This record gives sequence, C-alpha cells and structure tokens, in this order.
Amino acid sequence: MKMRKNKRKEIVRCAVYTRVSTENQAEKDYSSLESQKEHILNFIKSRKFEGWELFGIYEDAGFSAASLDRPELQRVLRDIRKGLIDVVLVYKIDRLTRSHKDFYYLIEFFDKYNVELVAVTQKFDTTNAMGRLLRSIMLDFAQFEREMTAERTRDKMRVRAKKGLWNGGCLPLGYDYDPEDKKLIINPKEAKIVRFIFETYLKEGSISKVVKTLNEKGYKTKNGKDFICTSTRHILENPIYAGKIKYGGEIYQGNHEAIIHERIFEEVQRMLNRNKKECKSIKQNKYDFLLRGLLRCGYCGSNLTTHYTLKNGDKFFYYKCTRIQHRDKTACLSKPLPAREFDNVMVESIGNMAKDNRLLKRMLERSNRIVLNEIEELRKEEIKLEKGIERKSEEIRKLLNLFLLDKNPPIEVR
Repeated sequence: MKMRKNKRKEIVRCAVYTRVSTENQAEKDYSSLESQKEHILNFIKSRKFEGWELFGIYEDAGFSAASLDRPELQRVLRDIRKGLIDVVLVYKIDRLTRSHKDFYYLIEFFDKYNVELVAVTQKFDTTNAMGRLLRSIMLDFAQFEREMTAERTRDKMRVRAKKGLWNGGCLPLGYDYDPEDKKLIINPKEAKIVRFIFETYLKEGSISKVVKTLNEKGYKTKNGKDFICTSTRHILENPIYAGKIKYGGEIYQGNHEAIIHERIFEEVQRMLNRNKKECKSIKQNKYDFLLRGLLRCGYCGSNLTTHYTLKNGDKFFYYKCTRIQHRDKTACLSKPLPAREFDNVMVESIGNMAKDNRLLKRMLERSNRIVLNEIEELRKEEIKLEKGIERKSEEIRKLLNLFLLDKNPPIEVR
C-alpha cells in the first residue's frame, strides 16, 4: 500500500455519492437521496476545521448496486483519475456497491489515486488509522481471493483438458466452435490451409519458405492477416491438429476430429527439433554482435535483428530487418548489413572520439551531473521511507492502545 502524507492537503476536496436502486424508488422515495445527501453534508461540515470542503455531488437515481456501470459513479472515477477528489463519502457502503468483487476493485482504485473513502453512518473511514488498517486487510484479502480464483480456474481447465475439451481462447486456424456440442469442429476451407502448411514444411524443411509460399498464394490467418514465421511455427507445433489437447505441459486425447494424421504431426515435430539442434550447434561459436538491440532499419523503422548464413561451411553474420525476418524479402527494401564490418567501423569511430580530450571531458562532466542527481533523489527517497516507517510505527502503537482501552487505561507500546 502507498504511504500517505502525514499532513493532508490544506483543502480536502470531498465528493458526495448517493444512490437509490430503481426508478420507482427514485420517484416514490426521492427523499432517501436527500436524506443521504443531508447526512453526508453535515459530516463534511463537522470536519470543516480539517479543511474539508464540498467538491461535488454525484447522484445515481434508479441504478442497482449490482454493477459499477452507473453514470454518476463513472463520473466520480473519472474525476479521481484527473486528481480532482481527495475523499469520497457515502451514506453506507452498500450505496457504493453490494458486490465484494466490485468493492475490492474500488478500494484498490482509491488506494492507487491516494483517495480516502468514508461511510458516514458506519465505522468505515480510511482517513484514520483504524480505517487504513481495515483497508490494508481488505486489499490483502482481495489479493488472496484473486489467487484462489486463479487456482480454481487452473484446476477447472486441467479437468477439462483431461476430458479432451478445448479450454477456449483464440480459435485455432482450421476449426470453429460448436456451442451446442461445446467442442471444436473442422472448418473445411481453413483445414485445407493447415494441411498445406504441414505438407509444405515436410517438403521444404524451412518455415520461412512455407510463409513465403502461403503469402504468395494469398492464404490468410484466422484474423485475415498475412502469415509470419512465429504464427506458422505455432501451427506446426500445436498438437490440437493431431486431435490432442495440451495444458500445463501435458498432452491429452481430445474429443475433436484431427486435421493432421498423428504420424505426419510427429514427423514434423522431429524435423522441427532437428532444425533447432542444428541451429543450436551453429550458435555455440556465435559472433558477439556489438550493436545487438540498438539498431533500427533506415527504410521501415523496424528493429534490426541478428542473422547468419552458411556458405561452404563458413558463417557470415548480419544485422537484418525484422520485417524481412518475420515475413519475406519483399516486406522491406533494406539489405542485410554485414555485422563484422559495421561493428569495426563503430569501434573505430568510438576510438577516434576517445582521442578528443575536450569531448571526453564534457561527457565525464555530464555523467557526473547525472550520478549526483540520482544520488540526491535516492537520499530524498530514503528520508521519505524513514518518515513513512516512523508514521506507520506510531499508527500501530495507537491502534494497540485503542484495543486495550476496552479493559485497561491507555499505555505506550514500545
């Protein structure tokens, strides 16, 4: 949780939020809105000595608490994002929401923007130590709930995979989803493309050649885009095409029809693994690209990636446009840049710069200024953290004293 400033702002901008559930209630019992507003405004007046002032009144008449999709509540959230509000006040928490999930979301949202929440008829007030402790517990519990939900979701998906059921997500090329039978069914037109991909790879042994052929023939992905190497590799490696379901590193028999015979799929996997091993053995004595990750293509602005070719057993290293790497040679007009030669030119240029004492002096002075500024910022942060620790320690001592007041007089906890 973020640490709040020890002293609040001179003026504390207060947002009043009221709500009634239905249009009928809003018409018949509109006074409930007025009653809520009156209680909250009186509460703000009681804190006027602390600088509390009304910023705005937000009324949702005829809206259920089951959803956060309410015009005035959304306006509150927008104003919070703009930094216009310091405290949100409601008559009761259920005026804000009745959903645990939505309440935890709002608590985290308010905490993110350093905004306090007060329910004037309940003992929920994050402007004091007890309220902040309660909020901290709620935030921790919200995180716990998310983790438990994620675990339950993973368990459910594992059970579905064991039953051969598809777990959802982006539909794979070659399949549609039948909502009645709740399973994947073959899309004949797309399945033809999938079979072509596997057959072409077995013939060519190169994903880039497969991609080039696919795009030349005008074939498109599920989303109607051109094929690239990464998406094509994903298709070749996806066991769903052999009638299988993969989840958590395990392969299960699916309840959908295969597009590719299992024997062909396994043969493609062997070829992919063999190509990976060959690539790995070549890279064992790889060239150290000095400018890796620093260069951009002068034609299209894409990043340049590292690349090599083999000719007569010799390796030649290049910087190459990623558009060409992911698609084909026609994707960009640039040519591969010989890495050794270009790196040597850069090393020579830097060496010449190193001979310029005036330039080196300016660079050193600039670096020193940057370091000194960073040190100063770190010192400020250190002081801020120390003050925050002191403040939190004092809050804990006060909280313990409050708990002890029921049976014993206040004592100092040290």
